[in-house]
Amino acid sequence: MCLILTTLATIVCSLLYKVNKSFSTAKVLAFMYSCAAIMWTVDCSFAKLKGEDFFDLSFEDLLLGLIVVGFAIFAVTIVKLAKQALKSIKPA
Repeated sequence: MCLILTTLATIVCSLLYKVNKSFSTAKVLAFMYSCAAIMWTVDCSFAKLKGEDFFDLSFEDLLLGLIVVGFAIFAVTIVKLAKQALKSIKPA
């Protein structure tokens, strides 16, 4: 489920960036989600080699995917707020 959620989040953020190029946050989020999707693709591939299912469709895996997607949005928001705060502190 983590792989599915991060892949969908990558697609949504990429489409948002293509529609509005000034929305640079979507570009950063798309990069973060694509890296997470690659990581989980490797993880799922090794799970398949061990004889397990490729996709883990459990509730815990869904919750992990939602936490990762939400935390990425939270982290980017905190960085943007910190940059705006630093700009307002610097004397003109």
